[in-house]
Amino acid sequence: MKNKVTYRFMTVEDVALYHELRLRGLKEHPEAFLEAYEEAIKWPLKRFERFFDNGWIVGGFVNGELKGMSGLYRHRGIKLEHKGTVWGVYVAPEARGHGMARHAINMLIEEAQKNGIEQVHLSTDMNNEITVSLYKQLGFEPCGTEKHILKLPDKYVDDLLMVKFLNSQAA
Repeated sequence: MKNKVTYRFMTVEDVALYHELRLRGLKEHPEAFLEAYEEAIKWPLKRFERFFDNGWIVGGFVNGELKGMSGLYRHRGIKLEHKGTVWGVYVAPEARGHGMARHAINMLIEEAQKNGIEQVHLSTDMNNEITVSLYKQLGFEPCGTEKHILKLPDKYVDDLLMVKFLNSQAA
């Protein structure tokens, strides 16, 4: 039987599913997230509800199990609400290679456009050729770097900052 892949916008009612996959991502890929697994594992489930504020999270499900996710945060305030930031992109290793991150980010961008967001930002480990390539394919352009954004036990991580303008007036 072929795996059935579905996508949907998640709600705060999905916080337990989100929590489980988020912790897995933090543990398996510490270079990809600002939070540390060692801290987040101690947080109460209620604290994870904040990720559902002021934006959207798309979940990718394989046979009904959450295997991938990505969020888009809409900035607050009249001077910043034209901007959004993609965050928390993670696909479990067993579900990679099938376009799950691409599909989730495209859904987020479409929702951002519907809601008047003019530009979407993201950052990624500049040494992760797979994510940099994916984001370029999705129309994101490099716009800067942040050196030593993360300090891991054995190395620093440098991020590539990227932007996608959603309408010609914003570019």
